[in-house]
Amino acid sequence: MHQKTEDLPLVEIGWLAAGKLDDVDWRAVQRARDSLTQMLSNAFPQFQWQMPIVRWEELAIGPRAEPSELLEHGVAERNAKHWDFTVIITGVELIGHYFPETIAVVSRSLDSALISTSQIDPRSTDPEVDVEQRTSTIADRLQRLVLYTFSRLCGLERDEDDHANLLFKPAEVSDLDDPAQYSTRQKEQLVRELSEIADRRLEEDSDYRTVKPWRFYLLSTWVNRRDISNAVREARPWQFPFRLSRLTTAALSAMLVLIVTAEVWELAISQDRVLVAVFSLAAVCIATTYIVLNQGLYVRRGKSRLTEQSVTTNVTMGLVVSLGMTTTYILIFCIALLAGSLFFDHRLVVQWSGGLAQPPLLDEYLLLSAFVAALALGIGALGASFESSHYFRHITFVDEEV
Repeated sequence: MHQKTEDLPLVEIGWLAAGKLDDVDWRAVQRARDSLTQMLSNAFPQFQWQMPIVRWEELAIGPRAEPSELLEHGVAERNAKHWDFTVIITGVELIGHYFPETIAVVSRSLDSALISTSQIDPRSTDPEVDVEQRTSTIADRLQRLVLYTFSRLCGLERDEDDHANLLFKPAEVSDLDDPAQYSTRQKEQLVRELSEIADRRLEEDSDYRTVKPWRFYLLSTWVNRRDISNAVREARPWQFPFRLSRLTTAALSAMLVLIVTAEVWELAISQDRVLVAVFSLAAVCIATTYIVLNQGLYVRRGKSRLTEQSVTTNVTMGLVVSLGMTTTYILIFCIALLAGSLFFDHRLVVQWSGGLAQPPLLDEYLLLSAFVAALALGIGALGASFESSHYFRHITFVDEEV
């Protein structure tokens, strides 16, 4: 006996049409949505598929859009509608920070994807293309992009070799016209991921509606620990020191000033090791908190109750920034240790340290490096304030540009 459709686990992908779309784009979006719903229903009949469309024509967007700004609108709509994922469609060009041209971005931490129709429109290469052909081409390319970004949001890895695979990352727009499908392994993985996604959420269970926020945070974090781990890995926080140039420049400049100051050597070497370790940990925590609050990275609850998705997003953001700051601390520590041991002779260190009665050992250089790295990280966090908020959020939110 077949299971009723309404009894199947629900997977809901909300489509948000942001800004003004012309009639052709709008018809293409509707056609792509209808076709994709049918395709996924046939390919994965064990799930109930819903893809509501919300049109936001009043959303003010210039000729080019910052992805992070549109993604934030998508997150707000996702939380309000309790969707599993959000796909944001816009007709304007996207400002890419990794590549010169960007047609889509993926954010696992926000469970959202953003796609621009401007470059997948055949009119950009053939001004004489007729309306029906234009609509059909945009719809087909849009469907392929939504499938790719949706699969990446579910944790599927890219296929770098097979052009006929849906997880092959298109190198150019024409690649979107090639027929493609999932492999058997990818289908099995997607079923496992969707089974977890379609589970009943904590906020929908009456037993958890009255729990205190801190307990709800702990429970949601534990339930979604694998998703959080995967989202953090996709964000690549270990690249923060190289992506956030102002933060790194401020921290390294502070390190150079501190390391050539005699009083700093004397103060650092006189400290207890445990105290310096605690000071270093506190510096990472304070820098993380300052950056998260200063850049407005947390999803605010507002008047609505906490949800698993908002908790997952916030925990992921906190971990990404804290790991980024930890990486920056380690980088400064290593540079300070190398510079101290190479360029500061033991006689100079004895003279600067004041009370040091014997030539400095490795312990003294480690203390100095840790102390300087902690101070420099705090100054570097202030330097992060000069990073563009859009760029900082893009680095933090966006896992992949297409």
